[in-house]
Amino acid sequence: MATHPHSSLTTTELSETIDPFKIQKLNINENIFVSLDPYRYHYALVESQLKSAHNRLKSYDNPSECKRFIQEHPNEKIILSVVLCTVEPDELLTNEIDKHTELENDKRAFIIHFYKTLLRMETTDEDHHELINMCRKMYADDKFELQNIEKFEREYKRESAITWYTRETFVYRQLNKALRSGKFEMLFAFRFLIKDIYEQLKMEYEQQQEWLDSIRLYHGQSVSAGELTQLQNTIGHYISFDSFLSATKSEQLALIYSDENNITNTTQSVVFNILVEPSRLQSSKPFASISHLSHFGSAEEEYLIMLGAIFYIVDVSRDNDDKRWIVYLRLCNENEHELHELYQHLSADLPKETNLADLGDLCQKMGQDDTAEIFYGRCITGKFMSATALSRCFVGLGNIAREKGDYNLAINYHQRTLDLLSTTHGSDDRLFLINSNLALVYCDKGNYDLAIECLEKAVSVAVQIYGENSQQLDGLYTNLGIAHSKKMNYEKAFEYFRKSLELKRNRLPENHPERAALDVNVANVHNTLHEYDVGLIYYEKALNNWSKTLPKNHPDLATLYFNIGTLYESMEKFEIALKNYRKAAEVYENLNSANPKHIGQSAAKEKIKDVTVLLLLEKFIADETNSFNSKLFSQRNDQNFESFALLWIDTNVSQNPDSNQMFRQIKNIINWLKLYDNTEKCEQYILESKKDEEIVLIVSTDLASQLIPRIHHFPQIVIVYIYGVSGSCNQHGITHYQKVKAFDSLSSQVIATVEEDQKRRENIEEPICIKFLQSSNGSFTWFLLILEILLRMENSNEEKEKVELFDICLRLYYDNTPQLEFINEFQASYSSERAIWWYKRNMCLTRMLNKALRTEDLEMLVAFRFFIKHLYQQLNYEHRRQSFQSLFHVYFGKMITKEEVEHLQMAKGQIISINAFLSTIKNKLLVLRSLYSSSKNGSKESVLFDIKVATSCELVKPFASISHLLSDDTIEEILFMAGTVFHLIDIKKDSKTDIWIVKLGLCDENASELNSVYSHMKSNLEEETNLGSLGKLLREMEQFDKATFFYKRFLTTLNSYKVGFITDCINGLGNIALARSDHEMALHYHKKSIEIESAKSIQSQIAFAASFGNLAIAYRMKDDYDLAISWSEKALLIYRKNESENRRQIGDIYLNLGNTYKAKMNYSEAINYYKKSLAIFECILPEYHPNLANLYSNLGSVYFILNDYTQTIVHYAIALNIYKNNFSPYSPQIASIYQDIGTTYEKMENTNLVQKYCNTEEQKKIFLAKEIYKYVYSLD
Repeated sequence: MATHPHSSLTTTELSETIDPFKIQKLNINENIFVSLDPYRYHYALVESQLKSAHNRLKSYDNPSECKRFIQEHPNEKIILSVVLCTVEPDELLTNEIDKHTELENDKRAFIIHFYKTLLRMETTDEDHHELINMCRKMYADDKFELQNIEKFEREYKRESAITWYTRETFVYRQLNKALRSGKFEMLFAFRFLIKDIYEQLKMEYEQQQEWLDSIRLYHGQSVSAGELTQLQNTIGHYISFDSFLSATKSEQLALIYSDENNITNTTQSVVFNILVEPSRLQSSKPFASISHLSHFGSAEEEYLIMLGAIFYIVDVSRDNDDKRWIVYLRLCNENEHELHELYQHLSADLPKETNLADLGDLCQKMGQDDTAEIFYGRCITGKFMSATALSRCFVGLGNIAREKGDYNLAINYHQRTLDLLSTTHGSDDRLFLINSNLALVYCDKGNYDLAIECLEKAVSVAVQIYGENSQQLDGLYTNLGIAHSKKMNYEKAFEYFRKSLELKRNRLPENHPERAALDVNVANVHNTLHEYDVGLIYYEKALNNWSKTLPKNHPDLATLYFNIGTLYESMEKFEIALKNYRKAAEVYENLNSANPKHIGQSAAKEKIKDVTVLLLLEKFIADETNSFNSKLFSQRNDQNFESFALLWIDTNVSQNPDSNQMFRQIKNIINWLKLYDNTEKCEQYILESKKDEEIVLIVSTDLASQLIPRIHHFPQIVIVYIYGVSGSCNQHGITHYQKVKAFDSLSSQVIATVEEDQKRRENIEEPICIKFLQSSNGSFTWFLLILEILLRMENSNEEKEKVELFDICLRLYYDNTPQLEFINEFQASYSSERAIWWYKRNMCLTRMLNKALRTEDLEMLVAFRFFIKHLYQQLNYEHRRQSFQSLFHVYFGKMITKEEVEHLQMAKGQIISINAFLSTIKNKLLVLRSLYSSSKNGSKESVLFDIKVATSCELVKPFASISHLLSDDTIEEILFMAGTVFHLIDIKKDSKTDIWIVKLGLCDENASELNSVYSHMKSNLEEETNLGSLGKLLREMEQFDKATFFYKRFLTTLNSYKVGFITDCINGLGNIALARSDHEMALHYHKKSIEIESAKSIQSQIAFAASFGNLAIAYRMKDDYDLAISWSEKALLIYRKNESENRRQIGDIYLNLGNTYKAKMNYSEAINYYKKSLAIFECILPEYHPNLANLYSNLGSVYFILNDYTQTIVHYAIALNIYKNNFSPYSPQIASIYQDIGTTYEKMENTNLVQKYCNTEEQKKIFLAKEIYKYVYSLD
């Protein structure tokens, strides 16, 4: 046995022929009989018998199809027969079927309003014919019911409406079905019968009122467990039934109907005990005793209560025998319940005589757009419809088209309305409405100016006709507020919303849905302004209203849930956002119209997927960054971020009463100050310092003789100041060292000398970093790309970036008063338009930036990224607005080490770049004078850089004259952007002045030597970069620790969850794990990437392919070659669908397949895939791209295994040639390839080819390979 959860009938498991009389006894006429019989045997035996009892029969031999039918008919009562089937009946019955009795508050107002609209419609004989014809089609195979239809056509009269309703015929079944299901089209067909029953009940009530007294009526039935729970939860509230309620004065008869014998886990027996007090009912729906009218006569003492009647639930409890539930109700007045104000307002708007346009308008308000379209369509094609009714239909159809997103159709309908009004000389009272609706369409299309123009026309018309306080202005003001909010004119929007609210207060009850609509609009504006807390207050206020006054499946509720979800998503409260998106989707899914074209339905489903993805990302980021410190320099507190360091060595320095004052003064000159009381620690610091660090020493005489002889020759030592000098000191010859300046005592003179010398040193001796294109191990290109990434980074967090830089500066200069004052000034008054002026003030920020650029300190460069970008933008602006001579020279001077001079000599004729903002002047003599005045310390050389600038160079970093931007504009200064590229034309030493002259020429970045690889890599950068882009570049540079840091910092500093960027990070972290041979972690990351992509609403097949390719690499490195090949082939299937756009990716897959087959020792397949990869890369990569060298090297290694040394040497030689164009002679790549070549020639000594390949030059190569290889790998 199994019971349908929303029916009083029991499903029967048949094992013998069904007795049709038993079925009739079960009152099957109200239901569908569904048989599940795998063998179709029993059903065939009883089909003819069942036809005589009921015409609605369904037979299935497949459980899935049977279950689908039940799910697709949620509003039906179903008898389910399961015959010889292994499927349990309960498996077929679901809880998705709608309730037999409507018990919710939210639909009552509109349902009752619909009935009132029907009751006020004029009925004609054609209405009878329409219903009869419809029923004939429904019962075409039922001879018995066709006889009833014929009889109804002949005998029906208004005064017999109740009699016909109480008969067991199609009238009772179809009308109750329509009432239960809320199918407005069917109810419309029965409108004359509903109206006649109402009129007859009303007449009977008026006649019986004199003798009616307080009575108890009873109604028995079975209800679902869910309905019973709802009744229990609604005690103290109001309900209505979606049908005419038949009751009796006989409690015993009601007990019989309650069907106590058929109680199951899903149904309960219930008796409704209804108190009726006619003396208190002044405005209730009519009810009356109908025993004298009923088809069954007076035996049942039957009363009939008009549909839409309101009842108050007094209590719900078990009866004394504990066999059934008793629900105590009291019939109410219409003005008694909580929605009476809304009822009255809706009724006030209803005309005395209604028509199809009124029904269409009401259905549209209820969200039943499909039904509304039917009524509008019938109205348009009907006879004798007024122009007013027709125009309302066009307006309604236009509004529905707008909701579906068909804006052109919406405009067409509204234009037809205007045409109709113009041809019929209609009054202007409709014009304001048409213009208002047109405005909404234009607003949706994004044409806000045209929308505002239409609305202002509508306001003008409405004011002329109705006055300034008319209710017609209400909606217009609301729509004007919406249009202005879309234009981001928020003050104007709030002004119109306030006007609308004042009008609504004057005419609408507090709980009217239109007042909630205004709350939604106000909330939308606050949401746009990121005032989420305020927006949420208005949304919740609207939700509280609409959840009580709108049907639960109204599209406006769905839109509201959607908006609330959007708000929570913006607040990054994804769990709550997801709940609201799901509610929106559920409402859209359950719309009575079931309209799949509604634009909100697909949007809600997409949002559910998108927010699910965001939750996955949120969890991933939380797990990944749980113990990660994203703060810049968190592990670098004891580090000098300027170029110069000052070491002070004196055993008694702290005992000097003036020492603290001196320390403060000296820190104002050189911030990085270290104090030592012995030479050992000081010497250790010097030995551990980098060669490019500039160290200034202040040493007491007693320690100088020990320290200076040991450290004077180090290039890091710039100068040594000795105080307390005496004759003994001179005896040791300390003062004769070239870098030493001696003083009698520690006095202000020492501090003044240090300050004066430092000003000169910062101009001439501050180190610079020169990169050489052909000998910088690729760092030349990498640095240019890093700069490009920094310049392309988005500016959305600029204020946050500034605060971060200020915090860093405050940490580093906490005890340096002048620098703190500068930092605070910078924070208070910095602007991007004066970036160059701030840079040239040469305070701590300038020094920090210069060192960060020189040392490629990425953490510091990231902190300075907004400043670098502003400097670039201002230079670019000045460059474009200034005019230069076609050819001119500029100069700058530097003291550089002898080793750096040697590098310049070796790079003659090469392309170089300078990792700094390069300050130059046109006055050569001034530069020479500063070089002459610089102290010669023996370890550095004076160099004059002479730059020839040809303005014909097109693609160059910006440069500009900046003198007019500075406080001192007496000297014309030209500033070049960091990373500017030059051609090193010549370098030679002037024997007269002992100064090196380096001639440079400004170089176009399209220069052939530079353009190929750099331009290719630059073109692969995103238009708008982020820290993830930096992480990716660092990963390609094989700086995995830095790459990981910036990937994770990017994840912790996201403003919004941009899925693509985050999955790029996940894949990047996975690839780093691959490079580190952490196969399990690599698999974890790449599987996570696939999981996230799978959850997205719009999935990217290319993203799947990329993850598949990464998984293939991970499985190869894990020695699971079959899985590696499988994932590679899956990736290829996707990439090949658009081969022309995915050639690079296909080449990578072929490369991995080559590596996989090589590892499997299937060398022929390895060579095959390597060659396929090479064929692609030679077409799409520059000639000397390092990836080509890697491929040639791979091919060479396979030929080496196959003992084909000829091909090995050929491929290694090509790889070597490419490496030479990208890396320095001492790079690991070149050392490794030389080693491979050497090993090959050694092997060839044992073959017949030894004479051909092992000549003197090749022997040299073997030796050189070994020596370079040992040298490079000994550096670690």
